[in-house]
Amino acid sequence: MEGTRVERTLLHRAFGVFRYSEELDKNGVSSPSEQITAIGLFIEKVLAHARSLPPLTDERRVTEWMQSAIASFVANSRVTPIKPETLQSLLLRTTPLVVWDPYEDFAELLNIKCGVTAYSLAAQHLRRRGFTVDLSALHGLADHFLNARLPAAVRSFDPVRGFGHEVGWLSRVFYRFALNVIVSDEINRNHIEALGLERPVRATPEDALVDSSRAELLESLPEAIESLDPGPRQALELYFGVGQREHTLGEVARSLHVSEFRARGLVIRALQELTVGLGVQGLLESTEYELLRLAFGEGVPVGAAANKLGISQKEARGLMRRIGSKFEQSLRPRTVVPPHVRQGTDPLEVDMVKNLRPDSISILESIKRLRDEPVLRRDPLTRRLHVELPSGRVPLSRVRAIVTDPDVYPILEAEGVSLDWVAIPEDERADLPEDAPEIDQAVQELSSRAWVIAEALYHHWQEAADEQHIDLLNERKEHTVERIRRSLAGATHIIESQLPRALRRNGMAIFEIDSERGLGKWEGDPAGVSFDIRILVADRAVALGEIQSDHAELLGAVFLEELVAEGVTFPGFHPEEHSTPKTIRLRWISPTLEAELSEATRSR
Repeated sequence: MEGTRVERTLLHRAFGVFRYSEELDKNGVSSPSEQITAIGLFIEKVLAHARSLPPLTDERRVTEWMQSAIASFVANSRVTPIKPETLQSLLLRTTPLVVWDPYEDFAELLNIKCGVTAYSLAAQHLRRRGFTVDLSALHGLADHFLNARLPAAVRSFDPVRGFGHEVGWLSRVFYRFALNVIVSDEINRNHIEALGLERPVRATPEDALVDSSRAELLESLPEAIESLDPGPRQALELYFGVGQREHTLGEVARSLHVSEFRARGLVIRALQELTVGLGVQGLLESTEYELLRLAFGEGVPVGAAANKLGISQKEARGLMRRIGSKFEQSLRPRTVVPPHVRQGTDPLEVDMVKNLRPDSISILESIKRLRDEPVLRRDPLTRRLHVELPSGRVPLSRVRAIVTDPDVYPILEAEGVSLDWVAIPEDERADLPEDAPEIDQAVQELSSRAWVIAEALYHHWQEAADEQHIDLLNERKEHTVERIRRSLAGATHIIESQLPRALRRNGMAIFEIDSERGLGKWEGDPAGVSFDIRILVADRAVALGEIQSDHAELLGAVFLEELVAEGVTFPGFHPEEHSTPKTIRLRWISPTLEAELSEATRSR
């Protein structure tokens, strides 16, 4: 046997899983669950026994060798139908032969094979629930989902039981993810507006107060900014014009090659970290610091934060504007760009609307003739996604550029042409920054803030109640969300109170939930204390949220369902990467503050 294990590893990665999916499609192996199993069989029966391999530096020869090997493999496999098996089983059987990640490959398969339909269904569901999701926003959400959520989510998918239901599963997982991000982004948008950061800086009666602390702020800011993570720091510096001109959020997004909601999240994350630094140094007044801690730290809307602090909403908004003015007056003077340059034309501000080429007209006509979502293929050599249109195979990036042209998109939209499928992300992009995973993680953490979790659960609870024709609390949404937040804080406190002292001293612990029985316990707890999650949340909803018992029971049931599906989590906990279909693992981050429970009790 020629060729080392390393060579086979490189060969598999160089070829890529989608290089041979078309050959499998032609022979009836089209389901992602079947195809991931076929890949495992190919590794065992072909790659593991290959006596000679083409030079791995010759992309074309590698491709031709693989295509030939796949065709032979498929021909020999027609007699025996391919039956899906679990991803864990594939991993155990094939990694001694070729180092590969079936979870990662399966995530890519789901995106390509099911994404065009799944993302469209999820977008329709979001719109029915009252959320605005245009093509640009949907593309940003799907791209974020592919990088930040899907690779971990597939660990809880069982190809054996889920065979034939991949589209539905992907749509539900994406819907839950998108809902959390949209809720978080709306909060971020409102907080930026409350800070007044989207308005020009003008002299106000408060400027004298700002000036008095400005010298101290300017002395402390360089060190505070340098301590930020790279993604948030870049976003902050671009947005406020630190060392350059000021940029809009749209420009920040284009400069960092991310969506606008990601850019907004990065700015909020930077302000969140900066707030902590400046608060520790005493450069923010106590009420200012507490207001920002609630707003940025927990995602609490300004009105609800005012109630918590015992001040009027008018006072809270005035404080937010004053804080925003402090940030602006302290950060923007650090620019080294002359004022007149700010009025000039910036490449990021120019939207080049090009005249459509003649062949673009035929592409548009093909898109108009589509009755169903088109099939996507990956080119073997360029690795770019292509769309199968009636007029032929066209690069997805080309289609996206055409339909999003400001002169074209309104026409297609007016004619009722379905375009959600265009939002499917490329999973092999050259323009992603090196710290893309860190950026995704930073933005994703904002979706795990206590208020965001509570508001996401509110929407799931409301949806379940609508399906069962149950009328829930007749009050403003933020009041109900606050009830849910108190309920989850109370449940979290009870769980944390049973964390064994030895595990607490380690600074990290895992909370495991049996997805079938709904029972949770601390991993490594010698006492084996367990909690019925549904009953625990329902009980706290009655005691702390003052929710009537039948509604509280529904809330507990919905929370458990969403917890298992990783649509929500307990405040202070994050889903662990190594969850399985039967066991959900949550990583304990930090203890719930005693003050949070006391506050919940006092507000009853």
